[in-house]
Amino acid sequence: MKDSDILKALRGIAEEAIKIFNKRTTIYVVERPYIKYTLGRILYFAKKELAGNIDDVLRVIERTYAFTRAVKAIIERYESLDETKVRVWLRQFTEKILMAYAEQKAIDVDEYITMFINDLNMMSQKAPPEWSVKAWVRGVIMEVDKVNIALDGIDVILRSPEPDDLEFEYPVGVIPPIDPLELFSTTSILEVKGRGRIEEVNRDIVPLPPDDVLNKIEILLRLYKIGSVYIVRKRYEPKSIIILRREAYPRCIYQLHYRYVISGEDARMLPDFIKHFIHSLPTDESGKLLMSDYLGIAISRYQDALLKPEPIENRIGYAVMGLEALLLKGGELMELSHKLGQRVAILMRICGKSPKNVYEDVKKKAYIIRSRFVHGAPPPEKLTKEAPELLNKVLSYLRTSIIMFLQIKNEVEKEDFIEKIDDALLSSEDFEYLRTMMETASKYIAKPQSGSETLA
Repeated sequence: MKDSDILKALRGIAEEAIKIFNKRTTIYVVERPYIKYTLGRILYFAKKELAGNIDDVLRVIERTYAFTRAVKAIIERYESLDETKVRVWLRQFTEKILMAYAEQKAIDVDEYITMFINDLNMMSQKAPPEWSVKAWVRGVIMEVDKVNIALDGIDVILRSPEPDDLEFEYPVGVIPPIDPLELFSTTSILEVKGRGRIEEVNRDIVPLPPDDVLNKIEILLRLYKIGSVYIVRKRYEPKSIIILRREAYPRCIYQLHYRYVISGEDARMLPDFIKHFIHSLPTDESGKLLMSDYLGIAISRYQDALLKPEPIENRIGYAVMGLEALLLKGGELMELSHKLGQRVAILMRICGKSPKNVYEDVKKKAYIIRSRFVHGAPPPEKLTKEAPELLNKVLSYLRTSIIMFLQIKNEVEKEDFIEKIDDALLSSEDFEYLRTMMETASKYIAKPQSGSETLA
């Protein structure tokens, strides 16, 4: 069979679908009432939708000559495709034609046919489809219109919200999937466009969106500056007939403790930061942190301290646990608070901080709070009064340490790096060597710290 045979058969299916729709036998168009939330207004409107017994119509079309001819042509042209799946995809193609025709009458059938042919090529070659993913983000405030980030064939844009980004509609009588106030508090929009990835599950090809990129960027936005950055809504739009458009609403209970501003200088620095570290993050194929990796544990504890709706003392405990994951060796059992304080102090000295002050913050204050937190006891009253400022400091130490470890992750083993930190305690020459190792990481640590705002 030639490609022209497939095109003729698909046009035939489209013509049959439109002919049946015009007869109005078992399907029809209804106007369903919807609610639309916008900033400052609630609107009620009607939306046209296809109703009736759509399955009956699809079964009728399945028995047509055009449908049978299309199945045969596709199977002969794409020998690797399963006939059952081809039939399912052709039903989806038919339903798309019906829905589009119901909404606007005049449609470009060739556009749908081209997209369907691309789907067939994609599935036969096991190639990932193109996606457009949009995420509504809290915690990052845009002083610039947008920031462009190019990543290995994936285009990323972080931009200010437009008025229509902050609109939300759903059918009357249905519980909304998100609190409109949560949506209206969105401070930036993250767009990811490019090819997703393919997974094989029980010999089935499963096309997936570029969620790995989205998840990694969310992590890196929390590390670029101290920010309680999180996504409240995601929209996935595949360039496809057979892959459905969908939305997701992460159900994480987070609190916006910190937020920061993206300025003109950040528009230059942020893309460089993301491109430099995105491949160093300890994540799985979907972009989720690996808890089998010490850096994954440290970043996870950092995120707990940034995002969890818990008392400040608990969040100090999480931050100290993150430092422990990085800077304590597996076999160490004695003088842990002392060793941790010394190692953090050396790393912070590279960034120009007073080693003595850092050591006291970690050993004599934060570690005590952490121990009380772990063992279920309240912290000393004096430290409770200092807790807000102490949390800011310890989070800064942890963020800085994570960036340093990300920098050397693929070059030096964790315990070897800790040995170099310990050597730097005793020798100015070893300290200068350590400073040189951290030269690249240092440029991502110092300047971006400005601009973070503590909210709670």
